[in-house]
Amino acid sequence: MWFTRAGWSDGWHADRAAAIGAGWRPTENYNDLFGIGLGWAQPANSLLRDRYTSEVFYRFQITPNLALTPDLQYIVDPSFNPNQNSIWVVSLRTRITF
Repeated sequence: MWFTRAGWSDGWHADRAAAIGAGWRPTENYNDLFGIGLGWAQPANSLLRDRYTSEVFYRFQITPNLALTPDLQYIVDPSFNPNQNSIWVVSLRTRITF
């Protein structure tokens, strides 16, 4: 499963953004998904740096209506943290459907 996305705006958080990635279903459970992605964003404020992001995640489908997704991101030149050259972000997303 491949994905791409891109967008542009005028004066919002980011003026330009683009991402590309791939997902793979490694188990018999069709809704489990391993994925990787790369992204870039240009902030609306010209004084801020462009941001580059890489990501790896795994979505566990716990029940038909509940999924948990641990996520690891590496961000180079974080736009809103000019004192850092790079940062790591660890997160856990939850998706509930009704």
